[in-house]
Amino acid sequence: MEELKTGEVIGRRRRELGMTQSQLAQRLNISFQAVSKWENGTAYPDIAMLPKLAAALHVTADALLGYRSSVEADYDSRYE
Repeated sequence: MEELKTGEVIGRRRRELGMTQSQLAQRLNISFQAVSKWENGTAYPDIAMLPKLAAALHVTADALLGYRSSVEADYDSRYE
């Protein structure tokens, strides 16, 4: 089984959207240090944060957890 790489998914998608760690943190009402820890793999987002994080990154929670082959999801058409 492949190791969970949620932090890599978060970082890659955040950069694709042209967002800084601080901007993402502000949207989630958390510290940029928390985002940094997620991306570095030293911590994981709380499960209660996943829906809000997925919405901020325009992906599904499944994509954040690596259950899709592609990080990008048809978010807008599925959840509008």
